[in-house]
Amino acid sequence: MRTKRELPSGIYQRGASYYGRFKTPNGEVRRSLGRDRKKALAMFRRFREAGITPGSSATEAPRTTLEDVLDCYWQHQLRQHRDKPRTIENARHAIAKVKRLMDPAAPIETLTQDDFWRFREARAKEVRSTGSANVTLRYLKAALNRAVREGLISTLPFRVELLPEPPKRNRALSRRQVDEVLRVAKEADERVYMICFIAYTLGLRLSEIIAGLWWRDVDLDEGWLQIEAKPHWSPKTRQRRVLTLDEETIKVLAEWRDKLCHTAPNDYVVPRDTKRGTPFTRGWAGQRIAKVYKAAGVSGGVHRLRHTLVTEALEAGVPIHVVQRMAGHASVQTTLGHYAHVRDAAMREATDVLALKRKRDRQGSGA
Repeated sequence: MRTKRELPSGIYQRGASYYGRFKTPNGEVRRSLGRDRKKALAMFRRFREAGITPGSSATEAPRTTLEDVLDCYWQHQLRQHRDKPRTIENARHAIAKVKRLMDPAAPIETLTQDDFWRFREARAKEVRSTGSANVTLRYLKAALNRAVREGLISTLPFRVELLPEPPKRNRALSRRQVDEVLRVAKEADERVYMICFIAYTLGLRLSEIIAGLWWRDVDLDEGWLQIEAKPHWSPKTRQRRVLTLDEETIKVLAEWRDKLCHTAPNDYVVPRDTKRGTPFTRGWAGQRIAKVYKAAGVSGGVHRLRHTLVTEALEAGVPIHVVQRMAGHASVQTTLGHYAHVRDAAMREATDVLALKRKRDRQGSGA
């Protein structure tokens, strides 16, 4: 039977990584030596040759703290998502919030369920929506599970329970509200009108319109438009999708292109400066859109137009997998979750239709 090889005094393994403890004039310090055993031992010997004496042995390794667990998860995120800066940034923010609301130096085995309840309550008070608090809780849960998988801890110290989220509201605009928003936008700023028009007719996100839509992505002759990653930007789900254009949309886009000075393949379809072709920033576009919505007497932002398109498609009976591809959702479950109100309304309508059919059948059989 193969036994685990012993490590020299002063070096120990925690999870998949090796650590060394060294005595310095300022006290004993701990340093990560990496995940490779040979390289860790070589680095440890170099420190010893430099006159730094080893500290505690492997059997005297310090207890795992919450900070160790979060750092382990952070290193995993860096390895897995090195090409996804947005994902890494979201993880960094979530880890910082956990460290701020919980004691990162606390040994993991001393944390209890009550500690988690206090953390969850404190996080819920900081944010306006339950969803934002649950995002942080999901990151904490993922960090603990990662620590268990890598052997950093043996069991979970507590059970992570998400806050109950309220049912999704129907945020779709009425036909009158859509017409009013488009009318006010056209009178105020034609660039804002194009953003609102594309968001409503194609269901694109704001970032997709102002940062990810170039003229090379639009084929007015064939009647299609695509959303794909650019050198400086990528879609939310990292997936390329192709949408078909109706005659009205083709006509509006063609008239808009004729008004622009820059319509090369790599020029933006909706630029901030129509003469120079410079792009919008999200903040600048959001401010202009907010003014249009306020003048139209409608709350919310441009995302409500996208929400309206998806709602209308589902109410019209478009198959759910087609709507999912149109909206660019990662899965059908996302579409069902965000638009549960449409599903519930369809269920009520189906129940009424079925009840009416049974009533007619009974009347026919009785005759």
